[in-house]
Amino acid sequence: MFILYTIVFTLVALLLETIVVNIFIQQGGVKPDFILIITVYSGLFLSKIKATNIGFTLGLIQDALSFKVAGVNSLSKCLIGFFIGSLREKLLSENLTVQCFFTFIATLFNGIVFLFFSNLISSSEIEPFFFLKSLLIQGIYNLMLAPLIFLVFNRIGVRYENRWKRAKFF
Repeated sequence: MFILYTIVFTLVALLLETIVVNIFIQQGGVKPDFILIITVYSGLFLSKIKATNIGFTLGLIQDALSFKVAGVNSLSKCLIGFFIGSLREKLLSENLTVQCFFTFIATLFNGIVFLFFSNLISSSEIEPFFFLKSLLIQGIYNLMLAPLIFLVFNRIGVRYENRWKRAKFF
């Protein structure tokens, strides 16, 4: 049931990111990255392998739904899941400050990977000041939404765990 809840919540996040956010929240071409936040959550609370797989899969879906450089989201989300998942055992992942810090760092890393591959593949230059400004705004968006998304996933996890403990097997 936990997997079903997670899949449904992730699909809702994808729909929010691709439809609702584009209409209502987007400011100057900048919007929050729900998939990045879910990948950070996976790295902080799941195993390194699961976080890497979730990051890659959701990044691939995000690549398919966007018209940006293909493969960049899957690569960056995969790396984010791997690195945060690798650090998970050395961190207090329940600490809100740690969660927000890694969400912001992951946003910066995601932007740097995008900038690198965009400049590598595309002939057009991205203005550094505009890019940095956009990246900071996206980082703030992600910082504001991460605790809410982490709370929802934690509630789903606790609910699943409680049901599992109460189940009687004969």
